[in-house]
Amino acid sequence: MPSAIKFAKSFTPADGATIVAAVSGKRIRVLSVVVASVGAGSTSFKSNTTDISALFATNSTTVALASDLGLFETVAGEALKLGIIGAANYINVSYVEVDPSGVSPMVPT
Repeated sequence: MPSAIKFAKSFTPADGATIVAAVSGKRIRVLSVVVASVGAGSTSFKSNTTDISALFATNSTTVALASDLGLFETVAGEALKLGIIGAANYINVSYVEVDPSGVSPMVPT
């Protein structure tokens, strides 16, 4: 059973910054994301150092995505981190913590 929906945000994050700390024995499933910048750049999301999302171009614009099933998720016990190229001034995510033992819609079986 997933946790209640939680939220995290970061202003002027650096490449490799942790946006959601690792939770022992849980996956972090991202339900929505907003990335905004005032300059040229792109952002991706990582399970520690492994890319788990597409690269979002945020060239002086805002990118907003959401899915009730989840957009992407970390490996159990790993933090949700950011991959930043250039500018990314504001990042906001909603997420749930899920057990890795159940079937995940994000991971092929």
